[in-house]
Amino acid sequence: MRRPVQRASTLALAALLGIATLASGQGRQRSRQDANTSTNLGIVGPPVIPAGVASLVLEHADVVGINDTQRAAIEKIKATQDAAIRPYLAKLDSLRPTRRPAGGENDLSQEQRDEINERKVAITAVLDAIHEPNATARQQTMALLTEDQQKKAADLENEAKKKADEDQKRRERNIFGAPGMGGGMSGGRGRPPEL
Repeated sequence: MRRPVQRASTLALAALLGIATLASGQGRQRSRQDANTSTNLGIVGPPVIPAGVASLVLEHADVVGINDTQRAAIEKIKATQDAAIRPYLAKLDSLRPTRRPAGGENDLSQEQRDEINERKVAITAVLDAIHEPNATARQQTMALLTEDQQKKAADLENEAKKKADEDQKRRERNIFGAPGMGGGMSGGRGRPPEL
């Protein structure tokens, strides 16, 4: 009599552990997708690029509390950064989707799938190219700031990233639609024309 109860307890515990492991694995996968905005780049297009630290510090100079010497140096950093990434931003603009599949993401021809994959690869390459000048400008800007100013600049940067992520999610919702709301691009109101 003792063994069936013990075995049932062991099976119940194993099932609970399996469910917990599965749930935590799904949570990790979901957080990875949230952190990696490239999952839908081919359909949605380039992500929203948040303002860089140099730009944010200049825009919020009174909050950060920079002096005239810092301002002049940061303006030079920003000008160099802007010149370096300008062609990449133009390339990103050219990689925006020009049309959407009429039946949603699950109704794609092979040609559309190939176009989406090519766009995703191209966008990822441009984002990688933008990373270096942005990282350099960030490092140079932060080196000019005091510890307190660095903290304020980092807070502004985090707010800008959060806003950019929210904007990107809103764009995706507009394209894919909210779950259970009748579909993506059509918003549940019939098929939109192919653009």
